[in-house]
Amino acid sequence: MTKKKSSKNSKNNGEDTVVHIKFNRPEAIQSKRDLLFAQRSILELLKHIKRYHLLRKKELVLKEKANKKIKETNKEIEEEIEENQEPIKIEKQKTEKGPNLYRIYRFGKQKLVLPETALKNLKNQLNQIK
Repeated sequence: MTKKKSSKNSKNNGEDTVVHIKFNRPEAIQSKRDLLFAQRSILELLKHIKRYHLLRKKELVLKEKANKKIKETNKEIEEEIEENQEPIKIEKQKTEKGPNLYRIYRFGKQKLVLPETALKNLKNQLNQIK
């Protein structure tokens, strides 16, 4: 092992000199072993990080595909509902039951409904579709 130490008595002022330290053999082997173990653990960490990044990329791709598929399915469902749904016809009528009753024609059936109830029914149907 080498150690840098600045020397005031050196001929080259401001430059560092190298000082050699002597290790006995078992200490040198142990320090080399420790260094190799540290390098191995760093390499394992790098391998795990690389694998994490690859899995994360795959996850993002799969999420994107899933979102695209969900949007397509929702669009198909909305188109199917629009094709299969008959138009709704609402007529305002004055009857004995109340001044502001509405007659709703839907799927060939008639029904008398108050305006507030008709509005609630339409909102509920829209929420069910979404």
